[in-house]
Amino acid sequence: MTIEERSPTPPLPDFHIDETLLEEFNKQLTDTTASLNVEQLEQLRATCLGSVWRHRMEWERDGLVRELMELVREFVQEVRVDFDDEGDS
Repeated sequence: MTIEERSPTPPLPDFHIDETLLEEFNKQLTDTTASLNVEQLEQLRATCLGSVWRHRMEWERDGLVRELMELVREFVQEVRVDFDDEGDS
């Protein structure tokens, strides 16, 4: 019986995320979602997880964080518009 030697697995690329950008995202989430109800937060979470899934193979995560920041901004803006429309009724 012969045993084949396997070549070593190549090293994975370095994972990168800008800590300052991540802190900005954290602050944005805290500041802009405080008034959302549980259902709205669940919807936002599902939307964000879709982006995370699409970017799952990327080692450079700054683009993902920027996309998430934009998603949160748009979502909160839409919730506010809906709330304003309900108040006008």
